[in-house]
Order: sequence, then structure tokens, then C-alpha cells
Amino acid sequence: MNVCGDTPSARVEHLSPMNKKVTKTSSANPNVTSSPSSEADFNDTIAKNRALLLLDPDLVPAPPRGFVATNVSIRSRRLRRLSDELRAEAEDALTEASTLDLSTLLGKRAPDPARAVALAERMTQSANLVARAERLVRYASEADEIVVNDAIVYLEAIRGEYEHEAKHDPNVVQHFSALRRLFESRSAAISKGMARAAERAASEEEATEFETE
Repeated sequence: MNVCGDTPSARVEHLSPMNKKVTKTSSANPNVTSSPSSEADFNDTIAKNRALLLLDPDLVPAPPRGFVATNVSIRSRRLRRLSDELRAEAEDALTEASTLDLSTLLGKRAPDPARAVALAERMTQSANLVARAERLVRYASEADEIVVNDAIVYLEAIRGEYEHEAKHDPNVVQHFSALRRLFESRSAAISKGMARAAERAASEEEATEFETE
């Protein structure tokens, strides 16, 4: 999911030197772009995933032309749903219906068996699509989280040296206005988040005390 409205690629571009877009380097696979070396020492899958080549976003297909997302509340209200277990049974029922002469068995108002075939095929295709898309989202989300972390680590290193040098040479300050804005805004956001968390904790404590009285 993006609070600021920027896409992951836009955030990476903003953090690139001189605000220039990150250029793609050649690799054995033309479908991916090269990844920078590890900048923060992590264990397990984070270190492995950091070293993976990053997929080119232009290679990820867009939804079909004309698709407009429906509000989640409307979909929840209007669309019937099945658990994964019942979904498999529904596909079996569709396959069964496709083999029967429904009009003879159920009368002239019975649905067309050909519709069952189309629905079964579309259900299988959509399930495979969802599985692949979810896997891609998990990969992209973690890749984005890792590069944001590495960007912060990198900028924090600059800030440490900046604060040290600024004590001895005030002229250094004029070169790092964007850096100052970033960490001032980040500190303010963290402070607001901590204040909200404290308010929620206090409210929950009051509610608990009220219930026990």
C-alpha cells in the first residue's frame, strides 16, 4: 500500500543524486535492473533479497484498458464470496453442470451449460492471476522497504558527518537544505505518532478502568 501519494519509483528518483533518475545497467537478463550492494548489515532473507536484481516496473503489465476499481464497500455489499475450500467445490459443481443437459433435467428456465464452462475457466484463470499478483506485490513491497531503509541509513551517515562539520564550518549548512528538511519532517512525524500512540493507550486504560468499576 503510500501515504504521501508517491510511487516507489518516484521516491527512489527523489533520493537519487542530483534528482536524476536511476539509470539501468546492463545485465545478463534484460528484464531486470541491477541492484546496489548491501548498505546495511541484515541477516536472513533481508540480506538475500537486498542483493536480488530489481524488476523493471515497465515490464509489469497494466490492467486492461477500461478497468475502473470499484469501492471496496460496494464490492463487499454486492458480490457473493466463497472460502478457498468452497471455491474448489464450486469449480467441481460448475464442471458437473457443464456435462449435463440442464434444460431436460430442470426445465426450460435452466441456465445454459456452456455458461458453466466459461465460468469454470475464468475462475481458474483469475485464481492464478491473484496468486501471481500477490506474490509480485510481496516482492515489490519488501524490495521497496529495503531500499527505503538503505536510503535512510545512507542519509543518516551524511547527517552525522554534516552535523560534525557544521560545528566547525557554518558554510556547510547551505549545501544541505534538503537533508535538513527530511530529518526535521521525519522527527516531527515520529513525535506525532508517539503522541497519538500515548493518547490511544490512555483511552484504552480509561476504558478498562471503567469496565472494571
